Amino acid sequence: MDQLKFGLLGVPSAFTSEPENRMEVSCGEIRQRLQDQMLFTDFKEFGYEAVIKNFDDIEHDPSNGIRVLENLRSQLAQMLRDGYRPVLFGGDHTLTFYSFMALNEIIQGRYGLIVIDGHVDAKPANRVGLPGTVIRDIVQLKLVKPRAIAICGARAIPPIVYSYVKEKGINLFVHSEIFDAEFLTNLKRCLNEVEQIYLSIDIDILDPAFAPGVLHRLPGGLTTRELLTLVRSICTIFDVQVCDIVEFCPALDIGQLTADVVARLVYETIWAIENGDATRQ
Repeated sequence: MDQLKFGLLGVPSAFTSEPENRMEVSCGEIRQRLQDQMLFTDFKEFGYEAVIKNFDDIEHDPSNGIRVLENLRSQLAQMLRDGYRPVLFGGDHTLTFYSFMALNEIIQGRYGLIVIDGHVDAKPANRVGLPGTVIRDIVQLKLVKPRAIAICGARAIPPIVYSYVKEKGINLFVHSEIFDAEFLTNLKRCLNEVEQIYLSIDIDILDPAFAPGVLHRLPGGLTTRELLTLVRSICTIFDVQVCDIVEFCPALDIGQLTADVVARLVYETIWAIENGDATRQ
């Protein structure tokens, strides 16, 4: 198997300019937790040869989304040209919309989208680029076909959003369904036309007991172990080329619990992608 290369790229804040919707994220804090826990020092000891490179955080300007998009597009293009698989982390879920839009301009039509999220971010709005409209924006701009999108683990779905998802033919697996024995088989069947996957992980998929540092705490979520198991399973079945981890809000964290979870998730996702590639070969 060819040596895989992963690039860690931080987006330190939300893209939206509305103060009530912004979350300031210290990507340096996540990087520090990775270093403090020495999460990557055991890669070679366990026989993994992945190259992991830290890229500079995207310079953020909440008043100029176009500039942020240009910076993100430029950085992603460079990473892909150099053979790195992007692993993005940062603020609210608009990160997924902007990065997916940038990737679509670089490599058109190659990606399906799997979103692990406690909510379905497809609310109606009068403009694109809001945290709660990510799925709707991606569909509206035809960045990917609705049937190439799968939302997994949602446990808060307003009727208007549920109707939209069903109308568009987006694949939806609610929280209880991801524990079904046939879940992974059904997920693979739904995305059987997709060659490569963009995986987006919203931290609020977790129960607040495990990740209190999120804006929208909703009891009844996954445990950390359940989420890691889910990510490993997805990466075993699908060719995950890009991953983002979003919605971490340090101001609401307790004892750096969520920061530690995000750091562990970065590590485990990279491990799962490399292990999945080896398994499929």
